[in-house]
Amino acid sequence: MDVKKDLRFICDEITSILRYSESKHAIFVAFNGIAIVNMVNILRALFAGETSQVVIYIMCFTVLCLLLAICTCMLSYFPRIYENPGNVEQKDKTNVLFFEHIKEHTVDSYIKLLCTEYGANPDEIGSLERCIISQIIVNAKLASRKFRLFKIAVSFDILAVTAGLGGFIVLQIIR
Repeated sequence: MDVKKDLRFICDEITSILRYSESKHAIFVAFNGIAIVNMVNILRALFAGETSQVVIYIMCFTVLCLLLAICTCMLSYFPRIYENPGNVEQKDKTNVLFFEHIKEHTVDSYIKLLCTEYGANPDEIGSLERCIISQIIVNAKLASRKFRLFKIAVSFDILAVTAGLGGFIVLQIIR
């Protein structure tokens, strides 16, 4: 096992996951921003005409859900400075590539995992490799947080779409 080459591969993979998460969040924020602008235009038209208050409330609720989805995605861009990676307890994880497993490790526990489970030579792991492992763990934690926040934001969007469709259905029934 060539530790330097393998660690760089793992670091590249985790960084790729992080880039994908960043792109996904940015697209999600843009999409929801456009949806909010359109919903506000619909609300203006509803306020101008004689429309049931129930429909207006449903549309306002839809806009609120879209705003909550955007805010949740935006949370993923704020740094978490209160987390101390040295105090993370090691859990029995065996996949050195899966970011949800990697995030649970400290540098020392990850090195131990590489040595015991994957045959890495502990003599090949110097200070540069420890820095790479530290970066892998930090990126895995960031990717995990972004994934969790994205799932919450998608839930708000599903709620918004459901409420919006419900509002249009009620509007059609009333007319």
